[in-house]
Amino acid sequence: MLYRVAVLVVIGAASALADPPAFAFRAEPTLAADAWTDNVLDAFHLALWAKDRAIDRLEREPSEAHPVPFAFARAAELVLLDIPIAAYATVIPHEVFGHGARLRELGSGADYQFRWPPPYGFTPSSTHTRDPTVLAQPDADLLMSQGGIAVEAYEARQLLRAAVAADASTRFETGMLVGIRIHEIVEATLPFGNNDVRHWTTVQARLSGVSAQTIQRRYLYSTIVAALLDPTFAYSGYDSFYRFLVEGHRGGALPRLPVIARPHVTPVPWGLEYELLALARWSTAQVELGPRLGIAPDASVASGGLAFAATAPIAARWVGSVALDAWLQPALTLSGPVVLGAPPPPHDRKPGAKAFVDLAWHPGAWFVGARFIVKSDGLSELSRYAAGVDGFVYVGVSPSL
Repeated sequence: MLYRVAVLVVIGAASALADPPAFAFRAEPTLAADAWTDNVLDAFHLALWAKDRAIDRLEREPSEAHPVPFAFARAAELVLLDIPIAAYATVIPHEVFGHGARLRELGSGADYQFRWPPPYGFTPSSTHTRDPTVLAQPDADLLMSQGGIAVEAYEARQLLRAAVAADASTRFETGMLVGIRIHEIVEATLPFGNNDVRHWTTVQARLSGVSAQTIQRRYLYSTIVAALLDPTFAYSGYDSFYRFLVEGHRGGALPRLPVIARPHVTPVPWGLEYELLALARWSTAQVELGPRLGIAPDASVASGGLAFAATAPIAARWVGSVALDAWLQPALTLSGPVVLGAPPPPHDRKPGAKAFVDLAWHPGAWFVGARFIVKSDGLSELSRYAAGVDGFVYVGVSPSL
């Protein structure tokens, strides 16, 4: 069991229901993947929001008089500045809190090689284990190699949650939502030498008897279908390109939908997991529901899960949040000797759950709160696989006030 207490220092929205933008820094000493991925997201979000806010004030009047030159200027801004910044908002968590966090969880350190982001460079960044023996078990190897993709899926969920809570989106949020989808499709389409997709599909092929090419095609087709069925992908593309480049808008209100649903496909050690995240906001409350279904390449193993979360004011100046993620999924073997020629350990399915309760007090422009988390063995977003009791307290202010 893992017991830890962290301190969260937040600069931004006091709760999921506050007005945008929301920027946070979490002083989490164990480098937990979820908390530190949020830190990176918010740091890059803050930088782009501040830049957009300053440029919008400068260009508002002259762009009305000279729309065409300013449209070209925004195109250059998008390609030369925004895309590289957003790329690293994905790359750093992907490597450090995706692959790196899983390596640390397995007992190994990690070394990172970061490259220039597009359009200044197209060689991918990479993570290397300092102790290859921790990846001896196939489940451990898969958990690590799929960690980066899992982080990107988590980033997309967090950005969508923030946008729905605020009933508005920033360019960073829509740009990341469209960019993460495109990156998933590109990575599944063009598996180069050290590509994550090539690695984990090869391992799964060895375990299941289904060819790596077949598994890759299933992942690619499923990812494309999920993107085409995702209304947030279509809107994010419209906002990131037409509304920004042509109309000059830097963010704005979300479409008025009673429920916003986002399908996604995430690789897991036993196969592919298909999920649907549905979010709805009524008055000052926000509710989300996330069913998911996983299946092995040879259909020999299946998994299922259901996540629920709600945030709402519960009294004057108090905001509460609760969440529950329950699942029935194969148990992973992450350590122990590997006997040459022996079959891999069986994937016996076991139930599990993760729950948290969050309570925050908002006396004004600042706030304080605490969150308590309990989890059993199993995969749940970016949490460590092992069971644990976690908690953190937080304080913060809003720079928009």
